[in-house]
Amino acid sequence: MRWLAIAPMLVALVTGTAVLVVRAWPRLQRATSILGTVVYAASVGVLVWQVVFAPDAAPLVYQVGGWRAPVGITLVADALAAFMLALTAVVAVYAVTFSVEFIDPANQQVYYHPLFQFLLLGATGAFLTGDLFNLFVWFEVMLMTSYVFVAFYGDEQHTAAAVRYVVLNMIGGLFMLLAIGGLYATTGTLNMADMAQQLAAPEFDATPAVGLSAFLFVTFALKAGLVPFQFWVPSAYRATPLPVVAMFAGVTKKVGTYAIIRLYFTVFGEAAIPTSIPLVGSESALAFLAPVLLVMGVLSIFVGGLGAITRDSLDELFAYSSIGQVGFIVVPIAIAASTTSGSLRHLGVLAGLVFALHHALAKGLLFLAAGVIRDGTGTTRLSELGGL
Repeated sequence: MRWLAIAPMLVALVTGTAVLVVRAWPRLQRATSILGTVVYAASVGVLVWQVVFAPDAAPLVYQVGGWRAPVGITLVADALAAFMLALTAVVAVYAVTFSVEFIDPANQQVYYHPLFQFLLLGATGAFLTGDLFNLFVWFEVMLMTSYVFVAFYGDEQHTAAAVRYVVLNMIGGLFMLLAIGGLYATTGTLNMADMAQQLAAPEFDATPAVGLSAFLFVTFALKAGLVPFQFWVPSAYRATPLPVVAMFAGVTKKVGTYAIIRLYFTVFGEAAIPTSIPLVGSESALAFLAPVLLVMGVLSIFVGGLGAITRDSLDELFAYSSIGQVGFIVVPIAIAASTTSGSLRHLGVLAGLVFALHHALAKGLLFLAAGVIRDGTGTTRLSELGGL
């Protein structure tokens, strides 16, 4: 059953290719996109059952090409990855269905559906990858498709938002590459499980690796839209087609949050470094993460909330509130990082994931509701919607 770990990626890849091939037949293309997304959701459902709920439930590990870890490319489907994939599948199904109904057919025909499927592929790969370099690769797949969606309508405002989005994310990608190169030079591996074992060894000096992880954290915080890296969110959300904004808010921002949990609570979680820094209560790498993440989360809550109450349009209001709600997601994760109690740490991460699930489903549907209002009234400005 190891092949189940790669099944969602294969479905998204095949669907993306198929909708590109049948682009000359718009109805067939739209039907193929919906069917492929439903099949993707079904494959995720089978994966979740096998990993979480089956009597013999256990993580699934797939070695691409038969090359063994840590040399080969490893895909890992554990409970955390299964949770994120289930969240992604739900958002993707209602987003693509809404797209077929509310996006102009001419705009759908050329590249909308292929890009949607490759955005889904990028997020899926990021959740399943077991090594740092391929995490970077899947981040870039999401970036390339997201950039086109932000510039989708092609006018001056949308192009400016797309340039801002891609420049900030390219800077984040550069930080990530620097961190990956440094970690490989330090540990000799990019496989997450292998790196975690090395960093946990008492004789290994983890100080350089933990320092390099700060560059990774910048990239993940940028992807999640945490303060002070939130500047791309309002303009990008305002420019992007609303069904894709549902994917941005519900899925791609969660990739950043997921990466923080995956890297810091597994790979760097057991790395110990000597310290006498105020507010850092132990020698664990998580102790360095906790105060930084807590401050960023609290600031995100305030910046997002204050920004939302001053907006006049629904899409801008939802964009700013999304910044604040990501803050609510990371605050319990920061609390989990600050404690040495296993049960409290588990509870904190679980609370963050519950917030993430709520935000993905509710915020995505709110953006789609804004699309319905715009379609029916021609505007999402609150000042023009009075009397409905």
